Amino acid sequence: MIKKAISLAIIIIYLILFCPLLKASAKSDPAEENAGYALLDTVFVTFKELAEMREPVMEKTNKALANMMKEAKNAKAQNQIDDVFFKRFHRILLVLKIVITPVEKDEGDIMGPLYFGEINRFIEDIEGEKYDVQKAVGREAINKLSQAISHEIIELRLYLDTKEKREKLIKEYEELVGIEVTVGSESSDQVIQLNSMKEASYINQAMTDYMTDFGAPPKQAGTYTRGGEFNEALSPFYIKELPISDDWEGNYRIYSGKACNGVYDGIEDCTERDILIVSYGRDGKKENWRYDPKKPEAGLYELKSEKDYDKDLVIWNGKWIRAPQIVKKKK
Repeated sequence: MIKKAISLAIIIIYLILFCPLLKASAKSDPAEENAGYALLDTVFVTFKELAEMREPVMEKTNKALANMMKEAKNAKAQNQIDDVFFKRFHRILLVLKIVITPVEKDEGDIMGPLYFGEINRFIEDIEGEKYDVQKAVGREAINKLSQAISHEIIELRLYLDTKEKREKLIKEYEELVGIEVTVGSESSDQVIQLNSMKEASYINQAMTDYMTDFGAPPKQAGTYTRGGEFNEALSPFYIKELPISDDWEGNYRIYSGKACNGVYDGIEDCTERDILIVSYGRDGKKENWRYDPKKPEAGLYELKSEKDYDKDLVIWNGKWIRAPQIVKKKK
């Protein structure tokens, strides 16, 4: 059963086995070691030490989890980690705490839904599929949970590695559409357009990171599904959850390699390393637009009327070729 000490031992072994994968996901020359990286390293160091102990580890594990939570709270209080990192790190500790908390004396199975429900939700959120640990056979459940914990730790490492990129993107696209989000404006077409552009950029970054590892982006031509090969190639390692549709609920169209050729008139001579990401805009219809390779900026436009939100959004190899142009804010 997942509640027994042997389950904790198996989790420890899995975490140690995943340690090289975590190290491989780190950037070769991070700007500086910070609290977030230190907390993730603490998870592995702590459980490696516990695995080497010959005495029962439950009491030691409880103390270790309490210490890690204390360190995380201190780091958050000093603004060394943000709310997103803290909540996700806290959840890892919570799941580990649940695993080692005995519930054998829970007459009537009062705590079962809470106990197993939290573990099931954690696995589903990380692995992208529903799972019921109570229906698992043998060590299947603990293997699945160990895998989910390891993947989430890797995702948190990548979250730290890409912090500067994300902050730069947010600033860039806020300037791009000249927008200041105010209370009550979350459903405006301007905000929807901005969010769709951010998502397209995140997809582009994930495909670029994949290409760094494999030499070319994953193959794709058009729309895709949550369970398809393209989604599985990127998620959850390169992007936690791959967006399927833009904020107008129209499907993204993604093309890689030579599949980019001819998607729009003027886009040609693409190689296996090209990446093209498209949103058909508010109306969900492909725009009759031509790319001019001699004037790449010609596809950028000013937001002058409601009809401008129907225009396509197109990012090619990390550069917008069809999108709102930068609006210089008055000082």
